[in-house]
Amino acid sequence: MNDDDDGCTDGASRLYLVIAEGGASLADLAGELDAFALAPTMLLVRTGETRSRLYHFVKRRVAPERLVVAGLDEAPKFKGFAPGALNWLRRDPAG
Repeated sequence: MNDDDDGCTDGASRLYLVIAEGGASLADLAGELDAFALAPTMLLVRTGETRSRLYHFVKRRVAPERLVVAGLDEAPKFKGFAPGALNWLRRDPAG
């Protein structure tokens, strides 16, 4: 993530849920981040960036009508989303 904004990194990797409706597809943005597209409007993102920095990065790239970026304290439970999500969550963030 190379957008300059008000955020800064804190070094620790954190898991976020990003939901954006309207604008460009979040799935297209997934390749620029350590992210998994659960659905065209929903991403799981693993990053050391702040929530604010991730929010502004998505807002600038996707230009959504509605946007939520929420930090997750643990991996979510889910059903019916894109195959491979659980494997992505279990993957070591370092590699």
